[in-house]
Amino acid sequence: MGYVTAGYPSRPHKRVEKQEKRIYYDRKRLRINEIDERRDLQLRDRQRGPASLQLLPADVLERIFVLAGRGNSMPVLNRYFQRCLRPTRYLMGRFLLENYTHDLNALLPRGSPALLVLLDATFCNGTLLQFLNENPQFLDHVHDVVVPADQADELSRERRVMLEQGRLDDITALNWQVEMHPESNKPLREFPAAFYQRPALFFENEISKRPVTYNQLFLRLQSTYAIQQPAWVCDLLIEWFFLENESFDINHLFHAVNLVLHLSVNDRPRFEDVSPLTKFITYMYLDVTDRLLQLLLCENLEDVGLICERKAKIVDKFIRKFYRGSVDLLSSDELWKTVHEVRDRRLVESISNYGGKPSFNIVK
Repeated sequence: MGYVTAGYPSRPHKRVEKQEKRIYYDRKRLRINEIDERRDLQLRDRQRGPASLQLLPADVLERIFVLAGRGNSMPVLNRYFQRCLRPTRYLMGRFLLENYTHDLNALLPRGSPALLVLLDATFCNGTLLQFLNENPQFLDHVHDVVVPADQADELSRERRVMLEQGRLDDITALNWQVEMHPESNKPLREFPAAFYQRPALFFENEISKRPVTYNQLFLRLQSTYAIQQPAWVCDLLIEWFFLENESFDINHLFHAVNLVLHLSVNDRPRFEDVSPLTKFITYMYLDVTDRLLQLLLCENLEDVGLICERKAKIVDKFIRKFYRGSVDLLSSDELWKTVHEVRDRRLVESISNYGGKPSFNIVK
């Protein structure tokens, strides 16, 4: 009689005692303990449940988060994801490069160098905007020009057509220009609204350095954007400074206004509207906040006369820096109505010293 497996019977003998554990033999002739280990592993897998993303290491989760693209909610799904997907500099940089940049040479033949540009949709995300403000060196990885998201694909197709027609001489050069102001040669594109919704960005200048180091993100973007209405922006900054600001003093305000005028589409470092000066005087004398003396760096002064003198000097500096030579603006009825409400002799002298005079309608 032969055996199915050499050396082992194909069925148990009737006289042999019955075994508690059934033994299965194969060519490898596994031992009983090896079979038990396999069963334990299978049982453990069944008890663990189905596979989950939470079983993956943090670096794999970061890669999945980056590839998931914009608007994914992985960081808020559970605490483990929130801990693994904290907005670190590395993770934010990878996320920006993957989802908020566009390669204009993507449709060119394989091997063409990448021409990355930043998409303007980046600034709609407050976290990404704050990241760029803290890490402006990230813009070294992309071209200086910020391209609208709805035009990026069209630009890529245009570059492919130009290459096929032999009109694309340099594939590393960007053949897209921003419309410029005819006189100042500054862009006619307004900064995204997200910048004006965060006025503190204009105040984040290193004023203790000499020379002063202004916000580098704004300076890097001035080849694409310019402030089209500087007076309106300064009104916004002045109101925020006096009513909501908790970190900056009057010196920061002057440098913030300097930055606005530098980024302005106008070629003159002066205002062409009296509204900022009027609003400045209003918050200095009329709509006074509880923290005014602290903002003006004169919280140690107790004498009312000294405080008024300090205010007049600050207004005089504001006029000297931003309204010198603007006699028409300093003589406007809007300004003198506000001055008339204040009724401060020093304030009147400060404006008159620069040529400002009230009209007959105000005098009467």
